[in-house]
Formats: sequence, structure tokens, C-alpha cells
Amino acid sequence: MNWYYSLNGSQQGPASDEQLASLTANGTLSSATLVWKEGMADWQPLANMRPDLVEMGITSAPQMGGVSVPPAQKDIVVQQMREGVLTGQVGQLNYAGFWIRAGAKILDNFILLFGIAVILGIVGGALYAAGLLEEKADRDDPPVGLLVLVTLYYVLAFGLPIVYSAVLVAKNGATLGKSILGLKVVDAEGNPISKGKSWGRAFADLINGFTCGIGYIIAGFDDQKRALHDHICNTRVIKTR
Repeated sequence: MNWYYSLNGSQQGPASDEQLASLTANGTLSSATLVWKEGMADWQPLANMRPDLVEMGITSAPQMGGVSVPPAQKDIVVQQMREGVLTGQVGQLNYAGFWIRAGAKILDNFILLFGIAVILGIVGGALYAAGLLEEKADRDDPPVGLLVLVTLYYVLAFGLPIVYSAVLVAKNGATLGKSILGLKVVDAEGNPISKGKSWGRAFADLINGFTCGIGYIIAGFDDQKRALHDHICNTRVIKTR
């Protein structure tokens, strides 16, 4: 039977039952690792699908915070605890709540608006210098330069937030607003997300605009504080301090 598993933000496999047991025993896979096989509707934690392997893997594992940690993952767990990714309860991510996420979103919006204003100002100055913003007495249609600025505004308003979020999250794990407030975007296990998932999450964020903000509001009622685009891309936003 072939299993597929998530490791460091990417899909791995296929792996046989024996290989899955070996990966669990050496600490490569944890109880929270998401696994999938043909016939399953969705990915599930390893602990739900193969609790026997999880128990086997932690039998001789050291204890940290009252929880068994496989030797191969000890250094990662210690680093995550130092960075504030994990709470004192090992394996429990320090999820960011609705209001601090809303604050980060507001900061990002101000940063984006400032960027858009600067770009429009530079382009507008160039168009004015070229005489493309002047109205013609013999024509009723608006100046060409004005049409260029309006078109540029809509392109920036739609595309800049996607590029801004995707690039910064892929590179630093957070946008500027999130970094200021000590937040970070991770996968279900607290690992950095891949570039592909960063771009997918940025595009998925657009859907929130079509839900009148409901996609953001559900983060206030979700047990892991996930917004709609987090559900779509299986990401989490956690506090690092």
C-alpha cells in the first residue's frame, strides 16, 4: 500500500507500510505529519491513520514539555520553541488570533497604498512632463495620460498585493505587517511554506474580497485561527514572540 506524506511543505512518496514505519521510527515523521493514500478523501495526521506507528516511534523518545519528541526532530523543536513558533506544549503551535492578524492586515494595506501612491506619482509626473495629461480644447475625450493612470491604478490594486504577499512570505515567512507584529506563515507542522504555496495563498486571499470579508472573520471562530485562504492552502499564522 503506497502512502504519501507532507515534509517541509512538499509532498513526498510513495512509501510502503514498511518505509512509513521506518520514517516514523527514525523521527522523520511525527504524529502530526499529514499522510494520504488512494481512497482517502483528504490528508490526515499520521496519528489518526496509523497510531501504531506513532506509538512505536515515541517509545524511546526523549520528553520535552511532557511530550515525546523523536531524536531526529529534537533540534528542530528546540529551535521552534526559541523562535516562539511552539508554545510550552510541544507540538502545539502558537496561533495568532483574529485581532492581531487584522492589525497586520491593516499595516500591510497602508504599506501597499503608499507603494501605489508613489508609483502613480512617478508615472503621473512623467506623463505630465510629456504633455499627456493636458486637455485638448478641440477634443471631449479625457487625456491619454489620465487613461494610463487609471489603468495602472487598477493593475496595481489587483496585482501588487499578490506579488507583495507571495514574495515576502516565500522569502521571510511573513509580510512587513506580520513581521512588525511578530507573526509568521507556516504549514500545519510549523515549517516554512514553499514558494508555490506562498503564491497559491496570495491568490487564494483574493477570494476573501468576494466574501465581503467573511473569509477573514472565520479566523475568529476557528480553533486554529485560520482564515479562508489558510483553509484552502493548509497554512497557519503563528506568533513568534
